[in-house]
Amino acid sequence: MPLHSRVCVNVHFQPSMIDIESKIERITESGCWVWMRAVDRDGYAVTGGFGCGKTTYVHRLICEQHNGPIPAGYHVDHLCRVKSCVNPAHLEAVTPAENTRRMRMALGPLRYAPVSQCKRGHPFDEENTQFRQDGKRNCKACKRAWAVAHRGS
Repeated sequence: MPLHSRVCVNVHFQPSMIDIESKIERITESGCWVWMRAVDRDGYAVTGGFGCGKTTYVHRLICEQHNGPIPAGYHVDHLCRVKSCVNPAHLEAVTPAENTRRMRMALGPLRYAPVSQCKRGHPFDEENTQFRQDGKRNCKACKRAWAVAHRGS
């Protein structure tokens, strides 16, 4: 289920910024505004359903209040990589593919350190690596070679 479909939008009641700000701790060193209340199982800041029985993701609420509407189907990327951060300067609405690409590039050097090249020897670097939605990598050079080889078929 996409993240945006789990967000409750109740036009009759929105939490006040004063209420939200009382639950935030500002970290001077990083600039993060860390949510000090409930987080979901993935570590994202959440608050009650405001009478509609669903969870509201605080980072989406704040991003929308400060940065404008979030297009349907978009994710809110934490530029600081801190899931409980709700600083609007650290939040950006992006496509799911872009959000996945950024996450994989941030994790890449640690997560993929043992395999630095594809099975044909091309490097898995930022320029030559495509991340799929399932988190796996494709070699762009191999994809191009395959496309050229199969063009005439």
